[in-house]
Amino acid sequence: FLLNLLLSGLTAFFFSRDRGKIKQFCLTLIPEQWQKSMLRLHRQTLISGWNFLKAQIVLAMVTGFISSLCLGLFGFAKPWLTGLFIGIVDILPLVGPVLFFLPWLGWQLAVGQLAKACYLGLTCLLTLGLRQLVEIRLVGVKLGLHPLLVLLSLYLGMKSLGVYGFFFGPVLCVLIRSLYQVIFDQQKGFWLN
Repeated sequence: FLLNLLLSGLTAFFFSRDRGKIKQFCLTLIPEQWQKSMLRLHRQTLISGWNFLKAQIVLAMVTGFISSLCLGLFGFAKPWLTGLFIGIVDILPLVGPVLFFLPWLGWQLAVGQLAKACYLGLTCLLTLGLRQLVEIRLVGVKLGLHPLLVLLSLYLGMKSLGVYGFFFGPVLCVLIRSLYQVIFDQQKGFWLN
């Protein structure tokens, strides 16, 4: 693990240090008439990835806020601190707030606090439901995709790549859309000449 971490860190350092040289070398491998289109494709992919990351951070904040609000309404101690932890855990793909709620709910049932367990279950369901509704719309707006396409890319990404597909599905969808736009613009330029 430490060797992999060290090698990954060194690789990231050298890639970031020599980013311009690597970019110029890769451009020399591409035919000159495609270079402008590839640079635009690269820029759109980076912007889409950044927008997706911002959407995930906003979703984590929404999850933390909704959890804090519900826990405060139901009388739990330190709801804002708990909501902060739930928001942080929400960034983890496929795990999310369930990692926090289920053991807590199980503990409440084990100690005989049925009312608190019901409140926690209701808070968990409400948080997850609202998060899913907001996620489809927010990710679609940030990436410039229709919500159904975002939902399809999330589903196909998770089925094909597992946990990583949660992130790479929508980004791959944006990459395909950008590639289509670049090719379409290239073809349009060809027909106009």
